[in-house]
Amino acid sequence: MLYIPKKNGNKNPKCFLKGRGGCSDIITREHYISHKLLNIINQDGKSVDITGLHWIPKDKLKGIGKANLVSNILCKEHNSNLSPLDSHVGSFVEAIHRIDKGLLANDKGSLCFEFDGRAIEQWLIKTLVGLVESKNIKARDGTDYIYSDKCIKLLCEPRVKWPKGWGLYVQVPDGHIHHANSFELTPMYSETDLCIRGIKVKFNGFSMVLVIGVPSDSSKLGLHRPMELQFKKDSITHKIKLNWPSIERVKPQFITFTQVGSYQGIHPAQNLERI
Repeated sequence: MLYIPKKNGNKNPKCFLKGRGGCSDIITREHYISHKLLNIINQDGKSVDITGLHWIPKDKLKGIGKANLVSNILCKEHNSNLSPLDSHVGSFVEAIHRIDKGLLANDKGSLCFEFDGRAIEQWLIKTLVGLVESKNIKARDGTDYIYSDKCIKLLCEPRVKWPKGWGLYVQVPDGHIHHANSFELTPMYSETDLCIRGIKVKFNGFSMVLVIGVPSDSSKLGLHRPMELQFKKDSITHKIKLNWPSIERVKPQFITFTQVGSYQGIHPAQNLERI
């Protein structure tokens, strides 16, 4: 988990963590979608297919240069403070990618990776706040979304106990998962005040949902804070374990993904026109 203490001193008005104090005077160009994650999604090119940003037409897919997915929303100090979250989630996505390639190649032996589940939640909050602050997600009429001050507290003070039902959900496979070099996002928000209640992200076909608030129907979101992801093919099983704080220990739950073959090309269920 990452902890960013409150400090006295400079509050840079352009930094979204200015309320924590201790800002530097320099504003840096921050990737509001982790650059390391984008590099893993598409290792062969300088761009990645994106959908869900407000300036991309609805139900369209657009190739965007990785270097262009940046905005001036963090000071140098706080950008540096948050960078371990990008590294952590990048390693998480890289582990999924490595497992998938190994299963395709029928590599023998079992792999097991461990990650901090709360750090993944923190990264999702960072992404959500960054998208709002950079105005890359907006309501249908162009109105800016808002987010609760609780988001900043949960991002910077992860030892705070999250309310029941909040946090990470991993979607249980319903049919086949097709890997594609794309990043999709769907904001979840209140229709009355446009306050963000969560965000769904999908990369290479793998879906995660962050919920900020009590979901009306959690069964549609997936499994809440799973402790293990299992990836199988024939007799081979690889695992990714997610560690959670002991004060919020959940009963052991796992999700199984079974590789049945390979596929090349556009995601068959995506049905999005690429522009």
